[in-house]
Amino acid sequence: MEITTKVPSAKQYVDLRIDTNMGPKSLEKAEIALQNSLHVVTIWDMDELVGFGRIVGDGAISYVVSDIMVASTHQGLGIGKRIMSEIDKYFETNTDKDAYIILLANKPANKLYEQYKFEDSSPKSIGMKRNQLK
Repeated sequence: MEITTKVPSAKQYVDLRIDTNMGPKSLEKAEIALQNSLHVVTIWDMDELVGFGRIVGDGAISYVVSDIMVASTHQGLGIGKRIMSEIDKYFETNTDKDAYIILLANKPANKLYEQYKFEDSSPKSIGMKRNQLK
């Protein structure tokens, strides 16, 4: 397997989202999202995208870790840790103490993120998601 910063095609990204139960997205919106990522980490098994993670944000103060995904056929092999290690390296190199770095974790994935300096922010704060109706 090869770890890269190569941005996958929108179809590869959406296919992995579907495989990992992250939910489908339109190819058009996926293309825009991928192009606007600050940093992308991909893991490939030959030509197959089997791992993905990205950072979005303003590149100065606010950063969001998003879309950490490992193909169902490749789970349990440490791929999630490899992705997070690369994301961690990005933050160590490109941010300082004033950076605001967040993610929204599905349980039990929070255990993985805790290994990379993320911690539960409650009760001081809570994660919230806007309910999109259209």
